[in-house]
Amino acid sequence: QTVASKEYADFVEKNQFWLLPYCAFCILRDTHHTARFTDWGDYAVYDEAKVRMFLQQHAQERDKIAFTQFHLHRQLKNAADAAHSLGVAIMGDLPVGIYRDSVETWTHPELFDMEQQMGTMPSASDPVGQNWGFPTYRWGVAVEDWMGKRLRYMEQFFDAVGIEHILSFFSTWEIPLGAVT
Repeated sequence: QTVASKEYADFVEKNQFWLLPYCAFCILRDTHHTARFTDWGDYAVYDEAKVRMFLQQHAQERDKIAFTQFHLHRQLKNAADAAHSLGVAIMGDLPVGIYRDSVETWTHPELFDMEQQMGTMPSASDPVGQNWGFPTYRWGVAVEDWMGKRLRYMEQFFDAVGIEHILSFFSTWEIPLGAVT
């Protein structure tokens, strides 16, 4: 069985820093019928010890999500390896913005300014600018470390990573929460 394999155990162990919070997020999202974690009562604020206990109580759902992630990981890795064996390079994509009601903002609220929205400034082609609705980053060592972990994870699949809207790192327009433009 897959779950009893060393490959599966190694995957869970190596990726538990994101996998276990993701499993809890999915279970809580489905239980509460919303990804808006501020509506999750006792789980509105992420607490690692509390989440570990929650996952023990929901082991069957946790294992189903982890099993699915394992197979998705393995399929992408196999596809990347097959492409590489044919001399094909693969480019991945890392989006700049993080959804407001995401596992990232739930587990790492210190990285995001939830009172601001990310967008672009007005221009000749877009006179009111754009409001993407993503929370802005609280730049510093923590964000850089977190972003580095994301990029290092992607290295196992991709030869290059494009950062979608990379100029947004340099010219993000902060829009107060609730404002449209």
